[in-house]
Amino acid sequence: MTGTVINGVDLFHVFVHQHRVQLESAGVPNHLWETLFSKLNKGIFDAGQNFTLLQIEYEEGEWKPGDPRWRAQTLSEMDTKHTDHIYLVDHSWTFKTEDAR
Repeated sequence: MTGTVINGVDLFHVFVHQHRVQLESAGVPNHLWETLFSKLNKGIFDAGQNFTLLQIEYEEGEWKPGDPRWRAQTLSEMDTKHTDHIYLVDHSWTFKTEDAR
């Protein structure tokens, strides 16, 4: 994949120059940066096609502070080294149906 070039400027290199510190501090592996740039540039929000959030239900008094309330489950096989496996989430709205208004 090559970066988008406008007026001789490679926008991927501009993206990396402007966001390197954020990407590194967030622990985003550099082999995913070009895919991330492409998905941001094209507005590809594909998380929901590849994983889902599951609420973890605890029995009364079983949950303790620090215990997870949600977990992600993949909907397909994922190889962590594959460069397509970085996902954008435009928002996440979690609710119980009986509480929705």
